[in-house]
Amino acid sequence: MSKSKILLGLLLISLLGISNLKGEEVFPQGDSRYATKDAKIVAALPSGSKVFINSAENLSGKIYIVADSIGRATIDYKKTLKTPRESEAIRYAELINVVMEKIPEGIRLLLQAPNPAPWSGTENAGSIEAELHLPADCRIEINAIYFDIVIEGPFKSAGNRSSFGRLEVGKISEYLSLTTNNQDIIARDISGSEATQCRNVTMA
Repeated sequence: MSKSKILLGLLLISLLGISNLKGEEVFPQGDSRYATKDAKIVAALPSGSKVFINSAENLSGKIYIVADSIGRATIDYKKTLKTPRESEAIRYAELINVVMEKIPEGIRLLLQAPNPAPWSGTENAGSIEAELHLPADCRIEINAIYFDIVIEGPFKSAGNRSSFGRLEVGKISEYLSLTTNNQDIIARDISGSEATQCRNVTMA
């Protein structure tokens, strides 16, 4: 084989390798924003299980949690990136991960990003928009400080550590403990002897 053919072969291999390294695909949304394709994670989960949701502090977004599933947890989500450059949006998307772990009590949902993130301290942002479908009567614990959360039961309990986002919750049968720093909490169809331990609550 001639030297020119060998060099051509090496060049093709190199180019193929580069094309396979292409980052996560993002789509322009206007106003210096991009979004990834919708993704889905599914895990078996019986009714009445515990669900822990933990987010990195440099992530924000929206999570809608609804009790309309039987025997499993399903999260449908997309990553949204605020930056004027597509290449930077791709890099941000690759740094954000959504993981659903099975644990003895139920599941743990992890919304992950590096600390510090490359958008920290800038006008840019990395965020997640998600719908989490769960069986009825689960117990939900949330640590996602910059997320807007909407919870539509019936669930047995819901609680969070702290929040700068909007909180709306309905159909909690036993225990509700929510705290927000600068937003009102909208709560409806709350029952049970330990139903409300909240600040800034508006009962709808």
